[in-house]
Amino acid sequence: MKNKKISTLKIFKFEGVKIEKILVITFTVCFCLLIISQFLMQNPNIRMFLTQEEAVEGAFLDKADELYDKGLIVLEIETCNNMEDTWVLVNGQKVTCFKKSQISLSVKDNDLVEIDGTKANNVFRAKITSCSENINLLIDNSGMDINRNISILARVKLK
Repeated sequence: MKNKKISTLKIFKFEGVKIEKILVITFTVCFCLLIISQFLMQNPNIRMFLTQEEAVEGAFLDKADELYDKGLIVLEIETCNNMEDTWVLVNGQKVTCFKKSQISLSVKDNDLVEIDGTKANNVFRAKITSCSENINLLIDNSGMDINRNISILARVKLK
Protein backbone atom coordinates (compact mmCIF):
# COMPACT_ATOMS: atom_id res chain seq x y z
CA MET A 1 0.00 0.00 0.00
CA LYS A 2 2.80 2.30 0.83
CA ASN A 3 4.28 1.82 -2.64
CA LYS A 4 1.00 2.84 -4.35
CA LYS A 5 0.79 6.00 -2.27
CA ILE A 6 4.35 6.95 -3.11
CA SER A 7 3.83 6.32 -6.84
CA THR A 8 0.73 8.53 -6.97
CA LEU A 9 2.56 11.32 -5.18
CA LYS A 10 5.37 11.13 -7.74
CA ILE A 11 2.86 12.10 -10.45
CA PHE A 12 2.52 15.54 -8.89
CA LYS A 13 6.29 16.02 -8.65
CA PHE A 14 8.69 16.38 -11.53
CA GLU A 15 12.05 15.13 -10.34
CA GLY A 16 11.74 16.78 -6.95
CA VAL A 17 9.97 20.01 -8.12
CA LYS A 18 6.44 20.60 -6.92
CA ILE A 19 3.74 21.36 -9.51
CA GLU A 20 2.69 24.48 -7.57
CA LYS A 21 6.14 25.94 -8.06
CA ILE A 22 5.89 25.35 -11.84
CA LEU A 23 2.44 26.99 -11.94
CA VAL A 24 3.65 30.05 -10.01
CA ILE A 25 6.63 30.46 -12.34
CA THR A 26 4.42 30.03 -15.43
CA PHE A 27 1.89 32.56 -14.12
CA THR A 28 4.64 35.09 -13.32
CA VAL A 29 6.23 34.77 -16.77
CA CYS A 30 2.86 35.09 -18.56
CA PHE A 31 1.86 38.09 -16.46
CA CYS A 32 5.19 39.84 -17.19
CA LEU A 33 4.76 39.15 -20.91
CA LEU A 34 1.25 40.62 -20.76
CA ILE A 35 2.49 43.83 -19.10
CA ILE A 36 5.36 44.17 -21.60
CA SER A 37 3.04 43.63 -24.57
CA GLN A 38 0.66 46.30 -23.26
CA PHE A 39 3.51 48.80 -23.11
CA LEU A 40 4.64 47.83 -26.61
CA MET A 41 1.10 48.30 -27.97
CA GLN A 42 1.35 52.00 -27.10
CA ASN A 43 3.96 52.51 -29.83
CA PRO A 44 2.33 52.52 -33.33
CA ASN A 45 5.54 51.33 -35.03
CA ILE A 46 5.71 48.23 -32.86
CA ARG A 47 1.93 47.68 -32.68
CA MET A 48 1.73 46.78 -36.39
CA PHE A 49 3.87 43.69 -35.69
CA LEU A 50 1.81 42.60 -32.67
CA THR A 51 -1.71 42.86 -34.04
CA GLN A 52 -3.56 42.26 -37.29
CA GLU A 53 -6.20 44.90 -36.53
CA GLU A 54 -4.58 47.68 -38.55
CA ALA A 55 -4.48 45.54 -41.68
CA VAL A 56 -8.28 45.43 -41.85
CA GLU A 57 -8.89 48.95 -40.59
CA GLY A 58 -11.14 50.73 -43.10
CA ALA A 59 -11.42 47.69 -45.35
CA PHE A 60 -15.15 47.31 -44.68
CA LEU A 61 -15.92 50.72 -46.11
CA ASP A 62 -14.64 49.68 -49.53
CA LYS A 63 -17.09 46.81 -49.61
CA ALA A 64 -19.91 48.80 -48.00
CA ASP A 65 -20.61 50.65 -51.26
CA GLU A 66 -22.60 47.62 -52.37
CA LEU A 67 -25.02 48.13 -49.48
CA TYR A 68 -26.27 51.55 -50.57
CA ASP A 69 -28.56 52.47 -53.41
CA LYS A 70 -26.83 54.27 -56.24
CA GLY A 71 -27.89 56.64 -58.93
CA LEU A 72 -26.39 57.80 -62.21
CA ILE A 73 -25.67 61.40 -63.18
CA VAL A 74 -24.50 62.54 -66.61
CA LEU A 75 -22.25 65.61 -66.58
CA GLU A 76 -21.31 67.70 -69.59
CA ILE A 77 -18.72 70.39 -70.21
CA GLU A 78 -19.28 73.11 -72.77
CA THR A 79 -17.03 75.74 -74.30
CA CYS A 80 -13.69 74.01 -73.79
CA ASN A 81 -11.56 71.56 -75.73
CA ASN A 82 -8.81 70.04 -73.56
CA MET A 83 -10.20 69.24 -70.12
CA GLU A 84 -7.93 66.44 -68.88
CA ASP A 85 -6.80 68.68 -65.99
CA THR A 86 -10.40 69.17 -64.87
CA TRP A 87 -11.56 66.66 -62.27
CA VAL A 88 -14.94 65.64 -60.94
CA LEU A 89 -14.89 65.38 -57.14
CA VAL A 90 -17.35 63.34 -55.12
CA ASN A 91 -17.21 64.21 -51.42
CA GLY A 92 -13.85 65.92 -52.00
CA GLN A 93 -12.21 62.84 -53.59
CA LYS A 94 -11.08 62.81 -57.22
CA VAL A 95 -13.24 60.40 -59.17
CA THR A 96 -12.68 61.02 -62.87
CA CYS A 97 -11.44 63.65 -65.27
CA PHE A 98 -13.13 64.95 -68.39
CA LYS A 99 -11.48 63.00 -71.22
CA LYS A 100 -14.65 63.52 -73.24
CA SER A 101 -17.13 66.36 -73.05
CA GLN A 102 -19.72 64.11 -71.39
CA ILE A 103 -19.23 61.58 -68.57
CA SER A 104 -21.44 59.34 -66.44
CA LEU A 105 -20.99 59.25 -62.69
CA SER A 106 -22.29 56.76 -60.12
CA VAL A 107 -23.38 58.47 -56.88
CA LYS A 108 -24.95 57.58 -53.52
CA ASP A 109 -27.37 59.44 -51.29
CA ASN A 110 -26.06 62.73 -49.88
CA ASP A 111 -22.95 62.78 -52.11
CA LEU A 112 -21.53 66.19 -52.97
CA VAL A 113 -20.57 66.53 -56.64
CA GLU A 114 -17.98 69.22 -57.42
CA ILE A 115 -15.91 70.28 -60.41
CA ASP A 116 -12.23 71.09 -59.85
CA GLY A 117 -11.23 73.60 -62.51
CA THR A 118 -8.20 75.05 -60.69
CA LYS A 119 -5.81 73.86 -63.43
CA ALA A 120 -8.03 74.87 -66.36
CA ASN A 121 -6.67 77.48 -68.75
CA ASN A 122 -9.92 79.36 -69.30
CA VAL A 123 -13.50 79.72 -68.09
CA PHE A 124 -15.80 76.83 -68.97
CA ARG A 125 -19.38 75.81 -68.34
CA ALA A 126 -20.40 72.54 -66.64
CA LYS A 127 -23.89 71.18 -66.23
CA ILE A 128 -25.86 68.08 -65.32
CA THR A 129 -27.65 66.90 -68.44
CA SER A 130 -29.55 63.94 -67.01
CA CYS A 131 -29.87 61.69 -63.99
CA SER A 132 -31.48 58.37 -63.11
CA GLU A 133 -35.07 58.21 -61.89
CA ASN A 134 -34.15 57.45 -58.27
CA ILE A 135 -32.37 60.80 -57.86
CA ASN A 136 -34.38 63.77 -56.66
CA LEU A 137 -32.59 66.48 -58.64
CA LEU A 138 -34.03 69.36 -60.62
CA ILE A 139 -32.33 69.65 -64.00
CA ASP A 140 -32.95 72.98 -65.63
CA ASN A 141 -30.22 72.75 -68.32
CA SER A 142 -28.52 75.79 -66.88
CA GLY A 143 -24.88 75.28 -66.17
CA MET A 144 -22.32 76.72 -63.86
CA ASP A 145 -19.39 78.83 -65.00
CA ILE A 146 -16.14 77.58 -63.55
CA ASN A 147 -13.25 80.02 -63.52
CA ARG A 148 -10.17 78.30 -62.05
CA ASN A 149 -11.97 77.26 -58.89
CA ILE A 150 -13.76 74.34 -57.29
CA SER A 151 -17.50 74.67 -57.72
CA ILE A 152 -20.29 72.68 -56.13
CA LEU A 153 -22.48 71.26 -58.86
CA ALA A 154 -25.07 69.33 -56.82
CA ARG A 155 -25.90 67.55 -53.59
CA VAL A 156 -27.44 64.19 -54.45
CA LYS A 157 -30.70 63.15 -52.78
CA LEU A 158 -32.07 59.71 -53.58
CA LYS A 159 -35.80 59.05 -53.55
